[in-house]
Amino acid sequence: MRKPWLIYLPKKEFTSFDVSAVVHELRQQIGNSRVNNIYQLNQKKFLLKLHKTDAPPLLLLMEAGKRMHLTAYAFEKPLHPPDFCMAL
Repeated sequence: MRKPWLIYLPKKEFTSFDVSAVVHELRQQIGNSRVNNIYQLNQKKFLLKLHKTDAPPLLLLMEAGKRMHLTAYAFEKPLHPPDFCMAL
C-alpha cells in the first residue's frame, strides 16, 4: 500500500554503489572477455562489443552516469568513429 506522505522519486544518476552492484552481476557473464569494438553512439553513450572464446559476441551498453547493461538491441553505429574511440 502506498503511503500518501511518502514521495517516490525516480533515480537520476548512477552511484558508486550501483556501479559496484552492476560489475558484480556482469562479472560472471563478461569475465575473461576481450573488447573487439567500441562505438560512440552519442555524447554520453558507448557500446562495447565483447568477445569470449567459444561464445557469441556480447554487447555492453554504457551511458555515462545513467546505466550499464548487456543488450541485444541493434543500435545504428556511426560510419566513422570519433577521435575518442580511436584513441581507446
